[in-house]
Amino acid sequence: MRKVTAAITGLVLLSFILSIYFYPQVPDQMATHWDSQGEVNGYMSKFWGTFFMPLLITGLVILFLVIPKIDPRKRKHRNVQETL
Repeated sequence: MRKVTAAITGLVLLSFILSIYFYPQVPDQMATHWDSQGEVNGYMSKFWGTFFMPLLITGLVILFLVIPKIDPRKRKHRNVQETL
């Protein structure tokens, strides 16, 4: 379990490091949505364009770490965690 947690933590940190590295090179507004003709019809700010995915990944990792702790049927999760 510790190896999996360490790998996930490393990937989350890598996503933040890459976002910080590429942040100066990203335009102030990023295209985020296109219509059926290929025209841009949705934009996102520079900050959200570069940090949305790392923040989303972080939130999901936290969620998946908390779910087994709040689940009333904890015994079923112990078997799964032992296999990791």
